[in-house]
Amino acid sequence: MNEEKKSDIIELSGIISRSFSQISPGFLLTESDIKSIEELKKYLSAQIKIFLDDKYDLLINMLYRIDIDDKKIEEVFSKVKREDIPDSIASLIIERQLRKIHYRKMYKEGNL
Repeated sequence: MNEEKKSDIIELSGIISRSFSQISPGFLLTESDIKSIEELKKYLSAQIKIFLDDKYDLLINMLYRIDIDDKKIEEVFSKVKREDIPDSIASLIIERQLRKIHYRKMYKEGNL
C-alpha cells in the first residue's frame, strides 16, 4: 500500500472516529486498528447495526452532520434489504468522507 493511500485511511479513520464518538463515546479507532478501507467498512457496518437498533435518531442526526445526501439516505432505507442497510450506510459515510479529504487536498494544493 502506498504512503498516500495509507495516510488517506488514517485520516479517514480519524474523521469517522470523531464523528461517531459524538454519539457514542466508546467509539474510538486508532491508526493500528484499521489497515484498509474494507476493514474500516466492516467495523463501521457493525457499529451502524448497533446504532440502528439502539440509537436510530442519533445515527440519522450524525448522517446529516456528515452531510450525506438526504435522497441517498432515503434510498438506502427504502430500497435496500434490511440486513444490507448497515453496509450501505457505511459505504455512504466512507464515500462522503473520502470526497471531503480529496477536496481538502485539492484546496491545499491550490487546485480549487
